[in-house]
Amino acid sequence: MEQKLLEAFAGLGNLIASGIPKVCVGILLIILGLLVAKLLEVALRTMLIRARFDSLIEKAGVARALKRIGIRQQSSLFFPKLAYFLVIVLLARTASDALGLVAISSAIGDFFSYLPNFVAAVLLLILGTTVGRFAGQMVTQAARESIRLRH
Repeated sequence: MEQKLLEAFAGLGNLIASGIPKVCVGILLIILGLLVAKLLEVALRTMLIRARFDSLIEKAGVARALKRIGIRQQSSLFFPKLAYFLVIVLLARTASDALGLVAISSAIGDFFSYLPNFVAAVLLLILGTTVGRFAGQMVTQAARESIRLRH
């Protein structure tokens, strides 16, 4: 019994020793990923602010559509933060691959494969709302002109 217990602890020690390099790689990937994600966020925010993205979005009427779907933050702050979190999720997939966590990696991969559909749906929602509002304003303006011409 004592011999089996020693063998079990020796096996556990070997398992831990063999897992240490994977954990170190995972920690290194997390640190590098956080750094890259933060640098990307800052660079994207700076680029959007310099391009005056918020005023362009406002002029196009997209800012109102974003507010209607619940995005109240400035676009030049929201989109860089969104990119930051997407890089973090991608980092989590890379780290889970390095650690051999196949189920987590697969779930994150499924999320990223669904992401283009979600982005397309949000863009269609924003575009449809903007075009609908524009069309409504045009109809209202035409009706007012019609009434004004009759009188």
